[in-house]
Amino acid sequence: MFTMRHAGFLGVSAVYNRASHMYGITRDTSVIRTIKREKFERIISENNLWLEFSQILVWYIDILSKRDDVLVARSAYSVVREFLLEINDLILYQNRDINVYDYIQEYTKPGA
Repeated sequence: MFTMRHAGFLGVSAVYNRASHMYGITRDTSVIRTIKREKFERIISENNLWLEFSQILVWYIDILSKRDDVLVARSAYSVVREFLLEINDLILYQNRDINVYDYIQEYTKPGA
């Protein structure tokens, strides 16, 4: 999901990765034009726009990287939360004295 308020490029990665479909929803009157990959590359080359186009791609990569950082952080939070809930149950129901750090280290070390 994303919002565009001005003209932009959609589907460039699909062209280079041979994806067959792209779906979108518009909330206002929109004009969408499709062009073949060869024509796109010719226009960019003839107008010497590869630098500008690469800046657009870098912006998208930055946005997606920030999004992934948030998703990974939530995932790590979920993992730690599950360990803490498990430790809490062991303490409450089995009267065990557990060091949280040691417990998580034991179950997350390679080969465990």
